[in-house]
Amino acid sequence: MEDQPKKDIENQRLELEWARLKHDRQDTIFRSLAILGAIATFAWTSLTYFDTAKRERAKEADDKAKATAAQRLAAMQPFLERQLRLFEDATQTTAYLATIPESTNRAVKLERFWQLYWGELALVEHGKVEEAMVQFGKGLRKNAAQADLEQLALRVTYACRDELAESWREPSWRHSP
Repeated sequence: MEDQPKKDIENQRLELEWARLKHDRQDTIFRSLAILGAIATFAWTSLTYFDTAKRERAKEADDKAKATAAQRLAAMQPFLERQLRLFEDATQTTAYLATIPESTNRAVKLERFWQLYWGELALVEHGKVEEAMVQFGKGLRKNAAQADLEQLALRVTYACRDELAESWREPSWRHSP
């Protein structure tokens, strides 16, 4: 019988040891979860911070690009307006010369055409408008037929339209042959 109290004591000791181990394991699990939670919180905070910073940098770059584009357009505005006025003048002058061969104003319009050709228009034209004006001038010099001058005047108009579309960055203005 003496063994029974020793066994009971030993059982109690084992039960206490088991409870302590169980408690230690739960404590380790809770500490690990707390550490994992802290790591996850840090990771999420870092991710959110860097994502927000990236978005803010992208927005600042976009805002800067828009501001630069607006400043560029404002700086170009006088040139664009002058180009538009001169192109309108060139198209009106060539159309007049092509469609009204017998007129008291013809000499005035011819003089204006050559003024545009040799002067002001060279400030704002390039490429297609220049070529169309050269062709119209050649037509005038060789006294081309009215139908030929009409086609050449249309080329001047379409070239002006295309250059305006390019200058103003508005593709919908382009002439579609």
